[in-house]
Parts: sequence; C-alpha cells; structure tokens
Amino acid sequence: MASEREMPGSAKLGSRASSISPLDSERVGHQPRVVLFALLGTLILLFSAGLMLACVSGPNFQRVPAGPDRPPLYMHISPAAGQIVLPIVAVGFIYHFLVRP
Repeated sequence: MASEREMPGSAKLGSRASSISPLDSERVGHQPRVVLFALLGTLILLFSAGLMLACVSGPNFQRVPAGPDRPPLYMHISPAAGQIVLPIVAVGFIYHFLVRP
C-alpha cells in the first residue's frame, strides 16, 4: 500500500536513523587538532606579548618629542578621498547584497 511505503530520506519511528543518540560514542572526547591549534595559538600569543613587554621595558625605549608634524600632501589626499568614495561604495554594496536579492 502507499501508506506503508517509505519515502526516500524519511525514517519510521523506531528505525535505526531515529534511535541514534546525539552523543555517539565516536564523537565524545577531545578533538586533537582543535586542542593542538588552541595550544599553538596560546603559545604564539604569549610569545608576542613577551616580545612587546621586552621592547617597552628595554633600555632602547625612549620618548618621542611631542608636537605636530606636517605630513606630506598625499597623506592629506588619501583620507579625504576615502571619506568621499567609501560611503558611496558601502551604499552600493548594501544595495547589491541586501536590497536587490
């Protein structure tokens, strides 16, 4: 009969697909790659923090005299152009990816 047939991809109650627990014995436990990369990231972070501390507390660290410096003209032009162009580009991206679809 049509009511007894199983649709592809569906499972009856009590079948093996519905009786698998989410905490399968193969999935429980530590994931070695994740732990390894977390340890590696921690070591890199501690190393860079140690380098920064050594740089700041070392004998070659000295104060820079205060006062404004006159930056070159290209350093004035690029932020001004960015303040004009980037909002226009941002609006275009928002329209293209959020409004239009």
